[in-house]
Amino acid sequence: MRKKWYDRITLRIAGLLEIIIASIVIASIFYVLTHEKTSITIGGLTIIKDTPLSLLSILFLAIFQIVAGMIALIYANSRKMRDTCLILGMILLLLQVLTLNKVERTFSIFISDVISLLVPFFYVYGATRKIKESKR
Repeated sequence: MRKKWYDRITLRIAGLLEIIIASIVIASIFYVLTHEKTSITIGGLTIIKDTPLSLLSILFLAIFQIVAGMIALIYANSRKMRDTCLILGMILLLLQVLTLNKVERTFSIFISDVISLLVPFFYVYGATRKIKESKR
């Protein structure tokens, strides 16, 4: 059976988007730390200057997203890394679900939460397609 074009590039696009999003978050952290502002909001994520533990957890998540994105880009066609990509995708999806803003539910926050779940979902989808493809 012939592979569809989106099966070949889904994992790579998801990995690239993870890197871009994480880079924006890291740049925002440095912006908050180096400027007079005490907080900044990107989508549904609020980065507050006076909470170092929160900053470290957001930085850890962003670094993990960059590593997972790089692995997806480098090993998108590798059969030996397909299980690793699936595990990383599931961790990304779980971490994104755990960081959803549950305080107030406005329409814009809901849309932001849905969009933030799309990239890890496509990461997992691309990894599962690679596993199914290798079993054929």
